[in-house]
Amino acid sequence: MHWAIDIGSDAIVGVLLRYGADPNLQRSSDGWTPLHFAAFFNKPACLKTVLSGSKACRLEIRDMYGMTALDYARERNNHACVALLEQYAADPTTFGSAVPAVCGGAAPAMSDTPLIKAVKAKNQAEVEKILAVSTADLDKGSLFVSRVLQTHYV
Repeated sequence: MHWAIDIGSDAIVGVLLRYGADPNLQRSSDGWTPLHFAAFFNKPACLKTVLSGSKACRLEIRDMYGMTALDYARERNNHACVALLEQYAADPTTFGSAVPAVCGGAAPAMSDTPLIKAVKAKNQAEVEKILAVSTADLDKGSLFVSRVLQTHYV
C-alpha cells in the first residue's frame, strides 16, 4: 500500500484495502504505516481512502522516531492531511499506546506531542486549536502536559 500512496493512487489503495491489505502495516526500516506515508508526502486523497476504507486503522501508531501521522502532517504544514486526521479523531494530546515492533518494544522517551510542541513554542492559538478537536482527558495520565502548561502559561 505504501507504493500505491507514493504514486498517489487512491483507487489502488482502495482496491488493496478491499482485498485485505493491513492499514497498520509498518515498514521495517522506519516503522511508517500507510498513514505516515500519506501524511508526510501530502497525499490527502490516499489518506482519506485509508481512513475511510478500514475500521481497523490505528491513528496512534508511532514510528521509530516516536512520530504519528498527525505529527508529520503538522510538521510539514500539510493542512489537508492535518484536517483529515483530526476529522478521524487522531488525538494530538496523547502519547501513543502502540509501540512499533521496529522500536524493539521500547517507547521513545517523552517525545513531544503536537500539543506539547505548541505549548513549548508559547503558541496559545495552536494549543487551543489542538484541544478544540481533541477527545483526550487532560486530567488522565498527562502530568507532563500539565507541567509544561504551567511552565509556559502561568
